[in-house]
Amino acid sequence: MSKLPQLVLLSAALAGCAAAPEQAPPPRGPFAWDTRADPAEVDALRQRIEPWLNPAGAACLRAIVRERLDLTHALLAREGLGLEPRAHLLAALPPGEAQAWRPLPAEEGQPERVPWREAEAALGAAAGALAAGEVGRELPAEGWPTASQQARAAYLRLGAAWQAGGAPSAQVERALSLAEADWASARRLEEMRTLGGFALSPTREHAWQVQLARQALGRGRALLAMQHAAAARALSATGAGDPLPDRALLARAYLSARQVEAALDESEGAAALARSPAQRAQAEALRGQALLLAGEPHDAADAFERAQRAALQAGDEAGVLRQTLNRSVAWLRAGEAELAKSASSEVRSLAVVPTGPEAPDLLARRAIIGALAGLLAGELDPHQAAGQIEEALAGARDAGLVAVLDAYARLPERLRRGRH
Repeated sequence: MSKLPQLVLLSAALAGCAAAPEQAPPPRGPFAWDTRADPAEVDALRQRIEPWLNPAGAACLRAIVRERLDLTHALLAREGLGLEPRAHLLAALPPGEAQAWRPLPAEEGQPERVPWREAEAALGAAAGALAAGEVGRELPAEGWPTASQQARAAYLRLGAAWQAGGAPSAQVERALSLAEADWASARRLEEMRTLGGFALSPTREHAWQVQLARQALGRGRALLAMQHAAAARALSATGAGDPLPDRALLARAYLSARQVEAALDESEGAAALARSPAQRAQAEALRGQALLLAGEPHDAADAFERAQRAALQAGDEAGVLRQTLNRSVAWLRAGEAELAKSASSEVRSLAVVPTGPEAPDLLARRAIIGALAGLLAGELDPHQAAGQIEEALAGARDAGLVAVLDAYARLPERLRRGRH
């Protein structure tokens, strides 16, 4: 296989898999009391988990489900899901959340009682009462089957207090804190705040906007993440927060939306504010990602090298490996054989063995990037590289490393096709 087809293939393989920014959500009415999950988001989850609804995909299914528990329960409630997919989903839930679907004792001849469904009926009735302007339908504060239902109950309890003429600060704080478990509740609370339902101090509003931005990033909602991260950055400029992490968060949001120039501006601003090696490593890594997205692999490699040195100064061994891998990707994207050889040599010789929750992800990426570097450097043929990558992907599947599989699952097949 000639070098040119290899370069084209590797460039495509390393282009990343960031999703295109989503369309702006339609405006909502001023009193949206319904807290059920968005059907479109439930549909998206159903499509996302489709490849993993089998015994071999259990670890990956668990990783996806546990970041979307609110949507998973909504999916379980749908008719037509099927017994086998339902069994896989229930097995992926944490034990406490799975308990919500275990039938309660029922009298003979009576329909089956399921905690989640009974709680949904109570939440729906409370939302309907608020929509009708009724006051006095009290929901319990505790005892809800799932964390997302408890968050929704807190929102509706706060709504009832608002309609009755006030929103006690303790109730506001409880609703904000619980909203991390339910995306719909978080969105509704922000709507309530902007409509004057409650007021927050600048410091608390800053923390709330950071929370919303992180939730939006986790949900793949780049536009909303940008909105809330920008609000947090504006508040930090007034002294309500720390500008450095806020600029880094906004850079991440811009990267998610593929807004390259804005991401560069924010990451460079964060780097200028860095006060410690760990902060410099984070800021330079973000800058490298933006440069890579901008099609500047050489400059990206320089940024990742600075991030690598800063991580070494910070004593962050996992960070050193992460930035070494990032720099190797940048070199491969540059498409130069000598740089690829350097990448291959450095990835092989790096003695760091990461520990902690990041370790499986980093080790899988090291194996995959090492195989790609060896291919471009002429040390491996496409069949050998594909075999090494398949081995790494098998370990990634067993460990539930969904991001690694998303990025590289089709790569072995593409490499083998590229031989002919």
